[in-house]
Amino acid sequence: MLDAAGWQPGADGVRRKGALIAAFPINYPAGDATRQALAEIAAELLRPLGIAATPVGGSWDAIQRVMHAEPVVFGFGSHSPYQLYSLFAARLGGVDYMNPSYYANPAVDALFEQAQAAESLEASFPLWAAAAEHYGVAGDQAWAWLVNLDHVYLVSDCLDLGPTQIEPHGHGWPITASIANWQWTCN
Repeated sequence: MLDAAGWQPGADGVRRKGALIAAFPINYPAGDATRQALAEIAAELLRPLGIAATPVGGSWDAIQRVMHAEPVVFGFGSHSPYQLYSLFAARLGGVDYMNPSYYANPAVDALFEQAQAAESLEASFPLWAAAAEHYGVAGDQAWAWLVNLDHVYLVSDCLDLGPTQIEPHGHGWPITASIANWQWTCN
């Protein structure tokens, strides 16, 4: 596909199309070993395709200065569909860390508005799913989803956590959110 699109390998193996070079940084927060590993793996997987991606660790201040123009290994996870809205709603393009790629698709925005106006959260789910068909892998491919992390917790047999739920990435709902229901069962 790259050949057909005019991206030809240069003498160094990196593809070029006219004056453009298939090279870019992959930014990640320097203190996050998981995101660093993801940036390094992505760079290694792109190399055989003739794409020179370079992992670059930095502070969130440094990342915020380039995140609208360069790839960033973000981490998201929430039980709320609003997170999808914050990533893909055109009106939020470039607002803080929301919609950093300035993605805009009128069909997605219309589905988001319908979802937010739905009579219940459950009634909104098909609308959020329909929006994902546009921005997701089957549509515009507006986001390169690399991995879903499985969080592992180890607790004492004496600690009853009460009813549990699927835990999202720590930004939205940490395991300690149900701490009021925890009970020590051993004497």
